[in-house]
Amino acid sequence: MVPLRRDAAPTVLAENAARWAEEYHALRRMSHNKCFYCETRLAEGEEEVDHYVEVSARRDLAFAWDNLYLCCPACNSQKAPDAQVVNTDCVDPRSPTRPPSDHLGFADECIFPRDDRGRHTVRKYRLDRDALDLKRSRHLREFLTRHRDLLAHALCEGRNALTEREKDLLRRYRDPAMPFSLMMDNCLTDLGL
Repeated sequence: MVPLRRDAAPTVLAENAARWAEEYHALRRMSHNKCFYCETRLAEGEEEVDHYVEVSARRDLAFAWDNLYLCCPACNSQKAPDAQVVNTDCVDPRSPTRPPSDHLGFADECIFPRDDRGRHTVRKYRLDRDALDLKRSRHLREFLTRHRDLLAHALCEGRNALTEREKDLLRRYRDPAMPFSLMMDNCLTDLGL
């Protein structure tokens, strides 16, 4: 290790520290405290700021607000190298016209691409890794258990359908603030909810 001597903080850092801290919290709010790649909930302090367009490809976007996202350490460290898949071939979470669901689907907890853009996205961000499938499986199992329990409760009451309140309880799983909301939206749609 090389000994270092730290100079005084650069003026720009000292002058902007409070504003940058607020922008960091804005990233947390924007992402619903989830990794923008895999949708795993981020605990305070485990998130990392990442660039949609890598700094190695566009240094001028290193501090561009529209290029900053929060992600989990696993997604940030396991991304495919820049040269393998470029961002322009992947799903752009900023797109107002083509949501991720146009490109990505789920068969139970397993993600699958709906088109080439989805295929590149799964490959680049390794969204089909076993550890992530396991996390999604646990979340899906929790949902299916709740669904089963609500159906059983309805049958005990002599009903053959869920009430709107019960359906709303299940629909909360697709809320963007919930983990794996894209997968859950897919599941709820399959169930007609």
